[in-house]
Amino acid sequence: MFSQACEKYLKAVILAEGGIAPRTHDIDRLILLIGFPPSLDSLEYRAAQLLSQAVSPDRYPGDVDQPTPEEAKALEKAARVLHDFSRR
Repeated sequence: MFSQACEKYLKAVILAEGGIAPRTHDIDRLILLIGFPPSLDSLEYRAAQLLSQAVSPDRYPGDVDQPTPEEAKALEKAARVLHDFSRR
């Protein structure tokens, strides 16, 4: 669910800048499209990587496990990082 929210944040930035938001769930690709320079040590890049690897059990029921409370907290934090980034 967090990764889906981040997809929407980033697609909104692309649209607001006059671009065309692609039909993708790839958060890394969306970040690159808005001109975010990937830096392996940046907080935003690490957040994007974490969210890109997370698959929502709601999106693919039966195929993935629910995240542990610790994983859910990390995903929420990563989503907030990308939310804040998308609002700059």
